[in-house]
Amino acid sequence: MIIGKRSVVEPCSLAEINNEGIKDLFSDRSLLHANSIPEFSIYIDEPAWNKFVQRANNEYTIHNNEASGIILGHYCSDRFGRFIVGTHFEAGYGQGTSSVFCEISIQDQLRILQKAKDQNLLQLIWIHSHPTFGAFYSTVDYRTLKSMYYAPHQAGIVVDNVNQEYLGFKVRNNSVRDFKEIFLVSLNDPTLSVTRPFGKNPDKIFYARNIDSSNLNKKKVTPVSLKDMRNEKIKREEILILLSQAIDDLKSVLKGRDKTNESLDQNMQSWEMKIKEIEHLLNDKYGEKPYNSVSPCFARLNEIRVMLNEGAFSESQASLLDKMKELLNNLPG
Repeated sequence: MIIGKRSVVEPCSLAEINNEGIKDLFSDRSLLHANSIPEFSIYIDEPAWNKFVQRANNEYTIHNNEASGIILGHYCSDRFGRFIVGTHFEAGYGQGTSSVFCEISIQDQLRILQKAKDQNLLQLIWIHSHPTFGAFYSTVDYRTLKSMYYAPHQAGIVVDNVNQEYLGFKVRNNSVRDFKEIFLVSLNDPTLSVTRPFGKNPDKIFYARNIDSSNLNKKKVTPVSLKDMRNEKIKREEILILLSQAIDDLKSVLKGRDKTNESLDQNMQSWEMKIKEIEHLLNDKYGEKPYNSVSPCFARLNEIRVMLNEGAFSESQASLLDKMKELLNNLPG
C-alpha cells in the first residue's frame, strides 16, 4: 500500500502558512535551540504527540497490540534550513494489527488523505509503537519506510510507550538512517521552549541502532519484559532455552527449508521477536552487573540488532548464526 505522496513537495515559507502559532513560534528558530540549529528538524505539537501516546497506551493496555498512524502538518523552510511541523495525529485501525504488527488500512488511507486535503496539510510522519520492545526499526519497518514514506519532507518515528523511548528514521540517499532531531512544541503558547518527547534525548536511549558498543550497559536499563509482566523471576536457563530455540530456527533456514518469500518474511518476524525477548531478558538479568562482565554479550546482541535493522536477514543468515552462537557462549553465569 502507498501511504505517502510520490510527487516532490517543496517547502513553504512561514508567510504562506495559515497558522499563527507556527508563525509566532518559528519566526526565529535560533531562539528555540541553545546550540546549533539542525539541518533538518521535526517539531510536533504536544496535543498531536499526546494523542498518539494515548492511542498507543490504550491499544497496549486493552488489546496488547501495537498502534500506528500518520502525523499531518506543514513542510517549512527558513534561513536556517528545512523543517516539518506536525499538528494533527490520525490513527490507523487496520484489522491486521497485533502485538507484533500494525496496519493502516485502505479505509484509513482514504480518510487521512481527505483530512489532509480538507485542512491543506501534508502527511509527514509515519508513527507506530513498540510497547516494551524498545525504540528500533525491524526489517519490516525498514522496508515500509523506504518504500512508502521516503520523501524529503517525511520521516518515521517508533515509540516504546511503556519504557518511554523513541527514535526517528529518515530515508537519505536511498538508505534508512537514524534520525534524532525530534522536538515537542506548544503552538498554543509560543512562549514555551521546545522539549524532547518524554524529556529524553534519543542519543541516550539504550535501544538506539548504531549505538557505540563501548558504551553499552553503562547506564541503568530497566525495560519491562514479558517475564516481568507475569511477575516471574528471570533465570539464566530461560535465556539459554530461548537462544537455543532461535539458533535451531535459523539452522532450519540454512538447511534450505522455507525458501518462499512468504516463509522468509515469517522467519524474519519470528527472529525479530526472539531477539526482542532475548534483549529484555538479558537486561532484566544482567542490566546492573559490572560492565566488563557482560560487555561481550551485549556487543554481540547489538551486532545482531544492527544486522536486522539493515535488512540483512536473508543475505547474512550464516553470519547471524555465528553471532547467536557467540552470544550463547558469552552469556555470564
